Amino acid sequence: MAGKSSLGLFIGVAVLVFSHGPVHSQTHSPDLARAAESAIRELLGASDALVLAAAARPGRPKGEAERPGAPERGERTVGPSRPVELPDTVRDVIRYHESVERRHLAVSTFQRGAEKVREKAAEEKGDWAVVLDVDDTVLDTKAYWIENKLVFELNKWNAWVREARAPPVPGAVDFIHTVRTLPRGKVVYITDRLDIVRDATIENLRKHGLFEDGDLVLTKKDASDTKNIRRACVQSGTGRCASAGPRRIIALFGDSLRDFIELHESDLNAHRRLELEKDPNWNESWFLIPNPLYGHWQKDFRY
Repeated sequence: MAGKSSLGLFIGVAVLVFSHGPVHSQTHSPDLARAAESAIRELLGASDALVLAAAARPGRPKGEAERPGAPERGERTVGPSRPVELPDTVRDVIRYHESVERRHLAVSTFQRGAEKVREKAAEEKGDWAVVLDVDDTVLDTKAYWIENKLVFELNKWNAWVREARAPPVPGAVDFIHTVRTLPRGKVVYITDRLDIVRDATIENLRKHGLFEDGDLVLTKKDASDTKNIRRACVQSGTGRCASAGPRRIIALFGDSLRDFIELHESDLNAHRRLELEKDPNWNESWFLIPNPLYGHWQKDFRY
C-alpha cells in the first residue's frame, strides 16, 4: 500500500477490526463489515482495500489455544485487545509489497532497462522489440496471493484475472512510455496466462497505459506453447506475430528464469548455475524483477 497515507491505513485497520475483530464478531452484522470494507476502498483504493480486508479477516487455526495478553506473532494491533490476525505468510507478502526496498528494486531495474533500450534502439537499423512477462513483471498480483493464502488454483486464478484489477509494478508504466518514444520499436508481452483470459489481460494492461493497439500479447495456447516458441515467433514475424513483421529482440524483462531462457531451476547443475550468474546478458539485455513469492525456483528449493 505504498504511497497511501499512514492515517488512511490506521483508519482502515481500525474499521476492519471493529467490524471483523474477535471482540465484536458476535455483536455486529455483516452489513457493518461490508460498510467497513467500502469505507476502506475510498480511503486506500480498491486494490489495496481488498488486500487489507482479506488479510484482516479473523480465523484462528484449529486446535490453537487463544492466548491472553500481547498479540501473537503474525498479528497487528490497533489499541488494546483488538488484534487483527495475519498469518505469517500473508503478513510477509504485505510487508514485502509495502517495502521501500521492493519499490526501489523494481523502479531501478526498469530505469536501467530504459537506458539500455535507448542505447540499443539507436544502434538498430531495422525493427526491434522489447519483450516483457506480465505477472509480477508489469502487473502486481499480490491481491490474488493474499486472498488465496498463497495457493495457486487455475480456476480461481482465471476468475481473478478476469476482474482485471491488478495494479502496475512500480516503474513499469514509465518504462513502457519510454519505449513508445523510440522509433521502430514494438512492445510485446509473453505470458503464461492462458488464451481464454487474453482479453481480460489486455483490459488490465490498458487501464494503466501498458497496452496500446498494435502491441502484441502472446498468451499460452497449450502446454507445448513455450516462451521460447513465442520469442521465436516475434523474431520471425510469422504466425500470430505476422502483423508486427520480423523483429530483433533487444531486451527481455521478467521475474523468472524462463522469461529469458527455457530452463527450469531443477534442470541446472552447479556448473550451469555459475555460468548463468556470469552471463553478460544480465542488466544489458536481460532485466530481472525480484519475486520472492513464487516461481520455478520453488521446485528446487530446500530448507
